[in-house]
Amino acid sequence: MFEYPEVLKSTKEFPAIYNMNDKINPAKDAENLEQDLFIGTATLDGIGRREKEYGIVPKDTDDVEDRRFRIMEKENGRLPYTIRTLRKKLETLCGENGFYLKAEQEKITVKIALGRKAMFETVCKMLDEIIPLNLLIDATILFNTYEMMSGKTHGELANRTYEQIRTEVFK
Repeated sequence: MFEYPEVLKSTKEFPAIYNMNDKINPAKDAENLEQDLFIGTATLDGIGRREKEYGIVPKDTDDVEDRRFRIMEKENGRLPYTIRTLRKKLETLCGENGFYLKAEQEKITVKIALGRKAMFETVCKMLDEIIPLNLLIDATILFNTYEMMSGKTHGELANRTYEQIRTEVFK
């Protein structure tokens, strides 16, 4: 695409620079830059850069949403932590109705709604980081209940085991 004088072809640097310029697409790069400003719309390159910044090593089994979730958890950190800020962090990560939180004298009970099991580990890690060491953390997954399944027919549930009915996400 780029033409340069014959005399410069004998140097190593100029061909490399011009070859690199052939691979650059300014319009696409500008679009990706705009998307990468926010974690919700970030491209894989943008997610990778943020993971590198925060020292996050993605697992082989992580999909894009798991990686975004882990970054959101890191970006959501603020001190000092109170029950109110813990509740806001959980609302941000799990959704407004995606968790149950109860604070007692010596114990914090958190139940995470079953949406993505991979997120449970990230939420537990966040709880370990922000809850004081003198408090006991009881973190569990909020499994499907009888009331949640009452709208399903026997035929819809018949081909699943009890464990699958209890732990799978139903639309």
